[in-house]
Amino acid sequence: MKNKRLLKLLIALTVVVLVVVLSSTVFTLKNVELCFYDSSNNLIEDFSTLSYHADEDVQGIIDSGDFGFGKNIFFLKRQENIDKIEKKYPYIKIIGISATFPDGFCIKAVERHPMYSIYLSNGKYAICDKELKVLEVVDKINSYDYIKLLNMGIDEAKPGNFIKVDGDLAKLKKLGDEFAANKYKRGNAIKYFESISVYEGYRTNDSTSKCTWLSIQTRATNKDGSKCAGVKIDIENISTNFNEKINFALSYFNKLINDPTIDNASPSYGTIKVYDNIKGTWINELMIIEEEI
Repeated sequence: MKNKRLLKLLIALTVVVLVVVLSSTVFTLKNVELCFYDSSNNLIEDFSTLSYHADEDVQGIIDSGDFGFGKNIFFLKRQENIDKIEKKYPYIKIIGISATFPDGFCIKAVERHPMYSIYLSNGKYAICDKELKVLEVVDKINSYDYIKLLNMGIDEAKPGNFIKVDGDLAKLKKLGDEFAANKYKRGNAIKYFESISVYEGYRTNDSTSKCTWLSIQTRATNKDGSKCAGVKIDIENISTNFNEKINFALSYFNKLINDPTIDNASPSYGTIKVYDNIKGTWINELMIIEEEI
């Protein structure tokens, strides 16, 4: 009996303490700071090293979060703040918002970087990052600054929104990470890859059966005028074993462009093809076709 009474007393005291703490003005939001981090999760001390933001943007970014100053930090819904900031400032990705006790928040952010361009039916171009978030919409582009996503069938796009993709098209959101895993981080990927398309076509070994293909056209000429491989990468049936297929294709392409026996002055046009066999079992099948353009 004594133990039960003691337990009830402890619970009551805990509730009282929680009520006092949560209602205390000590924990009302008074300060919000913004911290940018690099890709290695290192704090960026000098905002001048950022590509798209500067010191004078900080207050505007914080204000766009519409934080409830004067409200208890335990009750504020942080996701709403994140959504508002990322909507108004498309080039920002919020990693998280953490409490700095007793009365503050710290916004942890990284910059998004443009990777793809999508031609819109209204004649403009949507510039997107690797996650297909629209960073801005422009009238014209330099094709060497982006990888073109072809045949997307999009009428218009708004900065701050994500391009809606489903089914096999959703594989496009994974490509950036697959590129990076194969030594083609954003800048390197843009240097070597000109365009990407996803389309429905017939299987290589079964002309009566269709599947989804991924096609990557690599650049024949780099931005500086130097020659590149200029080959095409075709991947059959991306609905299955997508990671293995793209990794196999990119590993071969990597060997191709780094092969000292290949004369870069004379690009090797052709196709790197990864496909299923007739039974649908994935195999590392490669076909290089030498073809003069």
